[in-house]
Parts: sequence; structure tokens; C-alpha cells
Amino acid sequence: MTSEFFWQGDTLIAEHHQDRHRSYVYEPETFRPLVLLEGFGPNETKAYHYQLDHLGTPQELTAPAGEIVWSAHYRAYGEITRLDIGKIHNPLRFQGQYFDQESGLHYNRHRYYNPDIGLGEAGGRDQCVPVRAQPYGMDRSFGAQRKLPWAD
Repeated sequence: MTSEFFWQGDTLIAEHHQDRHRSYVYEPETFRPLVLLEGFGPNETKAYHYQLDHLGTPQELTAPAGEIVWSAHYRAYGEITRLDIGKIHNPLRFQGQYFDQESGLHYNRHRYYNPDIGLGEAGGRDQCVPVRAQPYGMDRSFGAQRKLPWAD
């Protein structure tokens, strides 16, 4: 089955599959999701509202009447430990992450992340060392390593 993904800059705003269409609405200038719109056309589309924790991670999705249709608990690195309610599918995880069902990994715009071990998946000699073991001085938020301004 072919899937199409639509981006606005680094933000995933929609995905289209043969059997469904999803659009995502975020807080301005962030990766914090507010609303999931699911369905084809104005008469079939349903709106679900994200309930986030203090980090912006989805905890629940609610229908307009308040019914919880998706609810999950996470481990420290983002792996879902318990899906309490799964009436609909929610692929959004930590801010900017999309859960890829096929691989079991989270897509972070420019690389894949394994929530089971808390590391990115990449080729080459540094495949399992996040930011060269210097999280205080290096940043890989866009998949490419760069030195932070305050690091020597």
C-alpha cells in the first residue's frame, strides 16, 4: 500500500493512504499537536483533540463529545508500554516523532530513533552514540550533528 506524507517545512501536516486521510494541526511554531482530522471530505472527517503532557507528548486523544479514543503510557525514551485505549491509531509520539509501524522505529524528520534503547539508527561508525556522548555540547535535533554555541 502506498502512503503519501505532506510536510510544511519540518512539520508533518498530513498523510494519505488508500483507505484513510489524516491531517494534523499544531500549536504555532511548535511540534505540539492539537488536533487530528481523520477522514475523506468535510462530511466524513472527524476531529480528535490531543491531550499532552508537559513535554508535548500525546497522552490521550478525545472525540468532540469528550470520549477518550486513544490513551497510552510511555517509558522514558518514548516507547509505549501500555496502550489503554486504541479505538483509533495515533502515530505521533515525542514532539516531531512519527511512529513507523513497519519498522517499529520513530521517524525524527531526518533519521530514525529506537525508543527501546533511546538512540538513533544510522549507518557508519557512530550509529549508536548519541551526539558523540556529549549531550551537553552537541545537538542532533535535525539528524545532523552540530556544536552548540556555548560548547568549547
